[in-house]
Amino acid sequence: MDPIESALQSSRKCAVPADLHDSIMHRVREAAAGAPPQPNVAPSVWKSPVSLFAALVVVAALCVTLIRTGEHASAPTSAGFAVEPGVTIAQQAAEVLVGPLARELDHANRDLENAVQFLLASVP
Repeated sequence: MDPIESALQSSRKCAVPADLHDSIMHRVREAAAGAPPQPNVAPSVWKSPVSLFAALVVVAALCVTLIRTGEHASAPTSAGFAVEPGVTIAQQAAEVLVGPLARELDHANRDLENAVQFLLASVP
């Protein structure tokens, strides 16, 4: 006898669950009948009040985090935003709204200039 065959025959047999055949055949019959497949999650998971409460807490924490992040991003950077004398609120608002876009444009221009410098330096 071949050593591989003897190793395979002497290998430990794993136990097959008793209801494996029934569950496979049940899925095959459902698929043949055109029924939508059942989810693999146990149905009792979402019926538990503890799991529903945990899911609601996670969703609430996510919403609070997103709201706070939005508040910090939209808050003005200085407290003197609306109290500068001699400047109208419309001018200040325009500076606050256009300022980030102008900075991004400056960054993009700097990156473009650096890329051009790199390409010119790499050409022999």
